[in-house]
Amino acid sequence: MRQWCTYFLLFTKRLFQKPIYLFVLLLLPCFSYFYSQSTINQDNSLNVALYMEGEDELAKSIVADLLVADSQVHFYEVTDYETLTEDVITRKAECAYIFPEDLSELLDKHKKKDIITVLHSPSSILMPLSNEIVFSSLFRHYAKNIMLDYALDYEAFDSFDAEAISEELLASYEHYMTEEVPYEFKYTTLGEETSLEPSSESLIISPIRGIFAVLMFLTALFSVVDWFKDQKKQIFLAVSYAKKPFVSVLSILVPTLFCGIFGQISLLLSQTYTDFLHETLYFWAYLIFVVGFCYLIKSFFRNGFSFSGIIPVFTMGSLIFAPVFFDFGSLFPIFRILEHLFLPTYFLNSFFVSGYYALGMFLGGCIFLFLGIHLERIKQL
Repeated sequence: MRQWCTYFLLFTKRLFQKPIYLFVLLLLPCFSYFYSQSTINQDNSLNVALYMEGEDELAKSIVADLLVADSQVHFYEVTDYETLTEDVITRKAECAYIFPEDLSELLDKHKKKDIITVLHSPSSILMPLSNEIVFSSLFRHYAKNIMLDYALDYEAFDSFDAEAISEELLASYEHYMTEEVPYEFKYTTLGEETSLEPSSESLIISPIRGIFAVLMFLTALFSVVDWFKDQKKQIFLAVSYAKKPFVSVLSILVPTLFCGIFGQISLLLSQTYTDFLHETLYFWAYLIFVVGFCYLIKSFFRNGFSFSGIIPVFTMGSLIFAPVFFDFGSLFPIFRILEHLFLPTYFLNSFFVSGYYALGMFLGGCIFLFLGIHLERIKQL
């Protein structure tokens, strides 16, 4: 154990001889802090686009209702599909809703799924909020139809005039939908009144988490280049056959670990940190994933020069295809396949899609390490 601590300290000490690496580590928290401060006074409302494919009366009522809704979500209408997709790609709109021309007909046929199309980015953690607002408006305008159908088919109303019953029910429905609520909830914490309205800071959609994921991946890749240099200098010559693969893993792990730690600090400073348990678990799963992947693929290259050729590919691919700044996958299905070729996608999807991505990263990283260690030992024979 003492020997492994010595290896860890030696690899850590070597990091202080890399000024560019240290500069980037210090720059990330600073950038995160100033980025969060610059967005405090900005209008951070969630912009959501609305588009109607036809002239359905129900869709028109819903859109008209949402356009005047008083909430942190700002709805606006677009008149053509091209503008809609462009707004989602450029993140002018965090998501967009497309109302079909036969919306009323589909609901009358009791179709419940895949009626309203939603275009969104998987990095948008606030889309469920706009979903609830849109569904609330849909319910408010269509529930009366469900109520009338149920009432007129109910045996207790058979002896009454259907038209009179409909008029009375509709009048009562409009009364209760337009009257102010007769009660309200107030939540208090430690004796202080707490507002349930989302603050503007909570509505900030930040690319910092994606940048952090790409930097960790990039650090692991450059660590492999350093490993090739160490091999050429025969630094690991005195290390035993049994320990050499694990020392190689450690040489990639240490720089990536420190990059990850500074990334976690950056998330705290940028106010995008979620909770300690999930952040820690997903961080370690991603760390094992990128270290295992880079350790494995180095086995297919003869030297650091040839390995350096793939670094720009992985870097640009991660920035373009992974949902760091833009999400092309919600518009073009082929991009949804391509984004999974780049590791930052799995880290981001752990937060924004499903926690099972974190489990997949951990298992994948373990498999990569297992294969990489055995390949290195085969090469040593």
